[in-house]
Amino acid sequence: MANNVTVLISQEMAKLQKQYNGLAEALRVINEISGIKGRPQTLAGLTSSASKAPKKQGRPKGGKNKTKAAQEKPMVSTKKVKRATKKKSAKKAVAPKAATPAAPKAKEVKTKTKRRGAPKGKRVARGINLNKAIREHIVSANRFVFSTELADKFNSYYPEKSKADFSKYISVLLSIAKKGKKLSATSLDKSGAESRASYWGLPEWFEGDKGKQEFYK
Repeated sequence: MANNVTVLISQEMAKLQKQYNGLAEALRVINEISGIKGRPQTLAGLTSSASKAPKKQGRPKGGKNKTKAAQEKPMVSTKKVKRATKKKSAKKAVAPKAATPAAPKAKEVKTKTKRRGAPKGKRVARGINLNKAIREHIVSANRFVFSTELADKFNSYYPEKSKADFSKYISVLLSIAKKGKKLSATSLDKSGAESRASYWGLPEWFEGDKGKQEFYK
């Protein structure tokens, strides 16, 4: 590698030497024609300046050609450098924005919805569970009963309610018991004719929509 570099350098020096000789001859002719007095203009010796330069035996492995990189690097104007430094200083001078605290979330107020209708089996201060009492009365009677009979029997426990209001209350409780399959009802009498009032009894006292004959008493 070093030998190749030396050969290239010697070839370039030979070319430069030829150019130098041509320029020296041209300068001599110019001096003769112009008749310059005094010391004639001369060119600096090529071999003397070349001898002063230290000989390089190629660049080391992994080294960078700094001169070539310096020549290829574009020149940056001083104005652009000043503008860049001003922008950087302006960015540093700007204070960061303070984070705005998040607004506290409003607490959700849950409103309790009132249940419609009569409570199921609510034990009142009278010491009676009306749902349970109605079922026990039907079981002990061992027959179908009307809602009016139940209203007459238990209305005394609710003296603040009129007979009409308590009858409505009994009807609501009987409907709830029917949905829960604790009681059943039919509007057919013993002969199978349609009745204005409903017959209430236990679910096992019925065959389809008709009541069993032994429970019509």
